[in-house]
Amino acid sequence: APKEEEVTDANRGAEIVAADYAMSRIGLPAITLWKLLSATDPNFVFYDDNQTMIGVVRTGKNPTMRHLERSHGICIAWMHEVFQEGYVGLAYEVTAKMAANIHTKAFKDGISWAHACQLINIFPPEQLNT
Repeated sequence: APKEEEVTDANRGAEIVAADYAMSRIGLPAITLWKLLSATDPNFVFYDDNQTMIGVVRTGKNPTMRHLERSHGICIAWMHEVFQEGYVGLAYEVTAKMAANIHTKAFKDGISWAHACQLINIFPPEQLNT
């Protein structure tokens, strides 16, 4: 039978699901590679604009979203351990500085949109020669 798509309430668990995916499939494998290539420990920091998610990972406790392990295979204790062992730092970043938001958020005005574009180095042609 085909695997059913996993759906998460965007206001509650999506940040944790995304963080788990980023750490398990990209972050930790990249750290291993960087250690091999540079012979030093990389300074890898995971930035997020969701203070609830940061708190859950720092404490290792998430009583309001106990379903994440069953529905998404997310183990909060594993995420907590990864950050506690010092493989990766965890830091808060204001939403306005999150470059990935251009792909996930709606923008209500042109100024916010222009700022988001600048975060990922997209500029109108007339600004390129200045």
